[in-house]
Amino acid sequence: MNLTVEKINEAFLKVMGDFSTEQDLKTYFTYKAPGYRYHPKFKSGLWNGDVSLYNQRTKLLPTGLLNRLATFCKESGVELIDKPNDNFVLNDRNDVTVEEVAEYIDLLDVSLPNNGKVREYQIDAIHKAISSKKITLISPTSSGKSVILYCIIRYILDQNPHAKIILMVPTVQLVNQMYSDFQEYSATNGFDVTKYTQKLFSGQSKELTKNILITTWQSLKNVVKDPVAGGKIMAEIQALLEKCKNASYRIGTTGTLDNEKVHQLMIEGLLGPVYQVITTKELIDSKQVSGLDIKMFSLKYPEEFGKVLKKTSYADEVEFLVNLNARNEFIAKMACATKGATLVLVNNRESHAKPLAELIRTKTDKSVYYVAGDVTPEKREAIRKIANMEDCIIVATYATLSTGVNIPNLRNVIFGSPSKSPVRVLQSIGRGLRLADGKDKMVLIDIIDDIRFKSRENFAYQHALERISIYRKEKFEMTIREIPFNVSIL
Repeated sequence: MNLTVEKINEAFLKVMGDFSTEQDLKTYFTYKAPGYRYHPKFKSGLWNGDVSLYNQRTKLLPTGLLNRLATFCKESGVELIDKPNDNFVLNDRNDVTVEEVAEYIDLLDVSLPNNGKVREYQIDAIHKAISSKKITLISPTSSGKSVILYCIIRYILDQNPHAKIILMVPTVQLVNQMYSDFQEYSATNGFDVTKYTQKLFSGQSKELTKNILITTWQSLKNVVKDPVAGGKIMAEIQALLEKCKNASYRIGTTGTLDNEKVHQLMIEGLLGPVYQVITTKELIDSKQVSGLDIKMFSLKYPEEFGKVLKKTSYADEVEFLVNLNARNEFIAKMACATKGATLVLVNNRESHAKPLAELIRTKTDKSVYYVAGDVTPEKREAIRKIANMEDCIIVATYATLSTGVNIPNLRNVIFGSPSKSPVRVLQSIGRGLRLADGKDKMVLIDIIDDIRFKSRENFAYQHALERISIYRKEKFEMTIREIPFNVSIL
């Protein structure tokens, strides 16, 4: 048995063999779609929930899965035969050593705070990305992903001055921040960021004239004529990357991946194999980021709450918690009692973030800022800079400030809404782990809503157990304090 593999472009491989082997290959790259049980086609018996990244009709497999394809062949006793292509090399790599990369970075003279140097683990990640060209770097918040990306991009441009590079980030705020970071890194080495780099988002020119484009996927999809109108985020990004058929470098960076297999397989297919650069615990232990003190406050609600909510849906329970005055008073009290800049994170801007910000303003002399999707990118950036200079309180939605935003002065983070996503939890913690003068640790205040009734565990409590599991997996130290929450249900 054998399979022939041909790299038809930088997005896809063409893999062919006998029918039986192709069937096995399809099964190997198959996963259950998230929430498939609720899909109308599954309910009607028209679909079993399976999604495969190998298309047996077109014979196409995403290029990032080449390593997994080789593993499949080895495990199955199948010979993998490379079918040469005049335009694309199957296993396209750069023959460069980590020592050569370290020497290049030294000559690059990146300007870092406090005359800092690019760290050893960052050099290792840069080498892995440059040499393999296709990789997904898992590196926690505050590990310097923007520095890693800057060095990679500079290397690509030095190798090919005519290269066109797209740096895609989640939010407009991060477009501005990444551009600003690149300017800081280039302060002493003469690289002209304004000459080589442009930003793209609403209100910016869609004419792409420079080597480096920093943008969001939402803005980019408008340039390429909306490839998957109305599609989900991953489907949108997938379509965008598949259109970049000649992009030999496909490098992703993230703090963590979701636990579901779909993300691992899909992301590897689009970008390449996953590589763990370093962990948050390793960064804390080596004092390369702030220490972390997790304080969980378990609010034990009266029994009558459990009776009333025992048949409540998740959405109704969240709405109840968001509108519970006593709970918001507790969050406000905790925020006002903190020392240093504080970030309060919640889910909903209208029903929670806005009224909570107003409530906190009535209880403190500190400046209180509200940040959500209806706040302009310019104002968000101004608030970020203010927070790095003064002890203020920011009430924000997870969607706008849980990811990527650089506020080293942040001393405290408060989780004001139930959450169980590892990505959201770890990214949110990362907001407060960056080093700053006089800062030895960041305090995370995590609220547990214990509304259990008999054997029934309420949704928010279940989410809290998931967060505890995340903390234990990451080997974070935490304390849990139970507080009788003597509040009336009326």
